[in-house]
Amino acid sequence: MPGKDQGREEMKKFKFRLQKVLDVKEQVIRKTQRDLAFHENQKAQAEAELTKLQETLMAQSQKIDAMHDDSVADIQMEYDYFYQLLEATKAQQQKIRQIEQKIEEIRNLLMEQQKERKILAKLKEKYQNSYLESVRKEEQILLDELAVIGSRS
Repeated sequence: MPGKDQGREEMKKFKFRLQKVLDVKEQVIRKTQRDLAFHENQKAQAEAELTKLQETLMAQSQKIDAMHDDSVADIQMEYDYFYQLLEATKAQQQKIRQIEQKIEEIRNLLMEQQKERKILAKLKEKYQNSYLESVRKEEQILLDELAVIGSRS
């Protein structure tokens, strides 16, 4: 039965032409996800630092309020420290806003990358379904030929 062997030689394993592109897209997505996690961690650390600064600022404010009989130089020194804390708090808030902006950019990038990967995955599925359908048709033709050959015997 040479026809049977020839039919099997013709049936190739499914190979998606763009598989390497899909693989690269998935690697890029994983890298972007790691980048996002890194920046979210940075934000959490920056927020913790901001909380410490705000607590210190509040304590300094209470300390200044309690200063009644201290010298002007002591009060001025405490006010200077208070304003340093205030500036540090503002700078930390700005840092958090910048990190949030970066996180938003990364999220948008990640969404785009996932859309591209999804398009490729759907294309792969479409080609794979088409391939499977052609294999089924070839198998059916082969079975029909075998049935004809068997009925002649």
